[in-house]
Amino acid sequence: MTQQGLSGAVVRVPENVYYFTNDASAVALLVTQQECIRAATDQEIQYICMGLDASWGSDAPKSSPGGEVLSLVGNQVRSMRRRKDETELARLAMAAACVSYATSAVMASAHVGVTDRELLDAAIAVLPQYQPSGFNFQANIGVGADSADPECQARGVQVHSGDVVLVDLYPQIDGYFGDICRSFVVGKATEAQRRQHAALWNALDATSALLTPGASCSALDSFCRLELERAGFNGDYPHHTGHGLGLSQQESPRITPDSTEVLVAGDVIALEPGIYYDNYGMRVEDVFVVQPEGPPVRLTTTTRELSVCESLQKERQ
Repeated sequence: MTQQGLSGAVVRVPENVYYFTNDASAVALLVTQQECIRAATDQEIQYICMGLDASWGSDAPKSSPGGEVLSLVGNQVRSMRRRKDETELARLAMAAACVSYATSAVMASAHVGVTDRELLDAAIAVLPQYQPSGFNFQANIGVGADSADPECQARGVQVHSGDVVLVDLYPQIDGYFGDICRSFVVGKATEAQRRQHAALWNALDATSALLTPGASCSALDSFCRLELERAGFNGDYPHHTGHGLGLSQQESPRITPDSTEVLVAGDVIALEPGIYYDNYGMRVEDVFVVQPEGPPVRLTTTTRELSVCESLQKERQ
């Protein structure tokens, strides 16, 4: 505010309110949406220099009669939120631990005959053990052919022997998001599935080694896709290679082909390459913290095993 000569700022995006106050319900200034619009358009209102944390779009006022310029501070707030401090990193580490435990619970519960909804129930049941204060649960899960859809949702599909299960958990815990994805086979994996699974993890690990300050996000995206192509797979998956993580489940920086961003120390990055066919798909994901120097720190810890033990499945049937 001082740098821009602002005498006040309206913070109205819930994540930004939480960021500044540590309480999404706390406010220093309460203004209704109708009054915000009126203040920006009514020619008879004289208002002082005020910063907004979200863009007004094409209707953004340039100046006010007898008043000052209405400034936009959204970019500055987003930049501030990218660099996670120690308190935020601790909360993100807790969220990562929670989703890691929850994913392990899904894999331990997977057997022939279980449904995708029951697998998600296993994840939901374990989270209160690690975060009793509550959470906002969100996930993608696909069994068999449903795993070919990157945005797959539980719909009561039963698991059969040899099915691929794709599970991507991203609950919000204590304000901050965890994010993790694992793909595994219930029973014995085919040679093609083993090659695909290994290629995804090799691409993710090779890309994660490049998560250093100054790294180009578009170059990271291209590198990850090229690693899959070098392994003999299609790297043209229909989603980003990665994204920032924090108070929003997907925030800056974006690891995409057209991104103009570069990494900074304190970024928390989720990498998630995928390979999809008509009859099944696989995606893997881990979360990393970009360090001022040296390699990034990985927060998610769940096993990367491909096959759920076939003998265990027989015991459960």
